[in-house]
Amino acid sequence: SEGVLKACYMTFVVDVDDRASSSVALEYTNLWEEHLRAFNAAALHTNDAVPLSSFFVRASRQQAFSQSMAVTLGIMAALAFTILAVSLREWLLPVYGFVSA
Repeated sequence: SEGVLKACYMTFVVDVDDRASSSVALEYTNLWEEHLRAFNAAALHTNDAVPLSSFFVRASRQQAFSQSMAVTLGIMAALAFTILAVSLREWLLPVYGFVSA
């Protein structure tokens, strides 16, 4: 089909700092994705508009890293407590150790 537009790329400049915190970036990402869902629903000839942005990727990567770090620290604390409690045969000493740290 000659003369038929099959794809295009658009750039938008928005008033959001590239160095914004991940929570601000994720909030903006959700707003943008909501806008695209509405656009795709209202579009007559397309429903495939997708967001492609390093800003969105960085925000989701930071969120995933933060969640992963929190889970890892929780697992490490539980293992350390368990190892201390088993090796000392006392559960109260590890509690004091964690509280005082």
